[in-house]
Amino acid sequence: MRRLDADLQRVMRESRDCPFCEGNGQRLVFDREGRSVTAHCACSYGRWMRNLVDYELRLRIPDVTEILAGRSPWQLESPEDEGSLSRAQVEAIFGRSTWP
Repeated sequence: MRRLDADLQRVMRESRDCPFCEGNGQRLVFDREGRSVTAHCACSYGRWMRNLVDYELRLRIPDVTEILAGRSPWQLESPEDEGSLSRAQVEAIFGRSTWP
């Protein structure tokens, strides 16, 4: 249990300045019609959470990493909002703009 607590504290610290979730590990994502659901973030905390979720459930929860890689129908911004992050902004934040 202590290792889990230590890991959680570490990933929360690493993620506190995340531009996508502000350290929450999750964020809202949108479909083309503006409906929203919660997704796991690409930051350390989001990855940590995603790894704890059962595989079958993980298949149903959107993943910001997949959205950033262009492999998901979900979007980071509502179609009604302006100002999605450009590929250059994503690269400046994460040091890369593509994910395996």
